[in-house]
Amino acid sequence: MVYTAWVIIQEDYYTGDEQLIYLVRRYDAIYSIKCIEYRDARLRNAAWEEITKIHDAECKENWNKFCNCYNNAMKRRQKKKFSRNQAKKKGWMTDYFFKYSKMVKELPKLDQIRIKVDLHKALSEAELKQLEPQQNILRTPITIKSDKQL
Repeated sequence: MVYTAWVIIQEDYYTGDEQLIYLVRRYDAIYSIKCIEYRDARLRNAAWEEITKIHDAECKENWNKFCNCYNNAMKRRQKKKFSRNQAKKKGWMTDYFFKYSKMVKELPKLDQIRIKVDLHKALSEAELKQLEPQQNILRTPITIKSDKQL
């Protein structure tokens, strides 16, 4: 068994869920993937038997519930961070287009098509304007002058 030095406790000091957490902390093999004994199912079962002697018989199920709740909370937190970053990246221009796209959907179909064609035309022209300076740079002749004469 692997005991962590910082978790030496008296079993009767903690009660309920706190007691379960501190009892599980004693056995790295139960929760730590980095622990060498983590893959040894017999050792983990022996640890759970030791914990069951002190705590109730349903402690393993309770521990699994704790782990699931913790993992779900961490996933929600990551998802919230991701969605906040995405919202920042979108900016006002995207919000502007989403707002007007909803309005366009309410228009008659023919007007929708006209607006889409005009929008595509405007976007194409903007892309071409952006590419023109690059084309001019590529078409500029390059002359290399050397001080040495051949």
